[in-house]
Amino acid sequence: MPKVALLIFPGFSEFEISVATAVLRSSYQLVTLAGEMTPILSEAGLQMMPHASLDAVNAADYEALIIPGAGDMQPVMDAAPVHRLVQKMDSQGKLLAAICAGGIVLARAGVLKARPYTVSLYRHFRDFLGCFNEERFRYEPLVEAENLLTAQGFAFVEFGLRIGERLNAIRDLEGVRAYYRGQGDLSWEDEP
Repeated sequence: MPKVALLIFPGFSEFEISVATAVLRSSYQLVTLAGEMTPILSEAGLQMMPHASLDAVNAADYEALIIPGAGDMQPVMDAAPVHRLVQKMDSQGKLLAAICAGGIVLARAGVLKARPYTVSLYRHFRDFLGCFNEERFRYEPLVEAENLLTAQGFAFVEFGLRIGERLNAIRDLEGVRAYYRGQGDLSWEDEP
């Protein structure tokens, strides 16, 4: 089964990746990656144990990397192993998907310089960080540029659906889209 890497770190926002993980789980092995092999508490206090350390990851083994946001991106925004993984996967044309403040990781790794993106950070904070090309920023729910997918935190449903679509992990796209947009499970209407 092909693999998708999911970056986890203290305080990561699990709701932002909930739809993505739900639509990928049948078609991809989801592998959680972290800086250390120790339990990690998410933003809501869920405890997770990473599957692998960032130092032991081969970018070629993964079809995509998903980077959630957090109220505090400090644990990963300057982590060299994360930047190396992002740069390697970008050079291989693999899907890099970041939501909310997760875009800081892409910016610090240098992959947003020439491509449009979105991120859930105020302008003064983007300027303060000094790693964002403001001319390329788009205040849109979802921005795609080549192998990059960035999203505002509030667009987590569309983010997850688009990742599933890009990775061909959704068989009934309209049915799944309707379900996650709160329109119900259309397949139930076909039941006798």
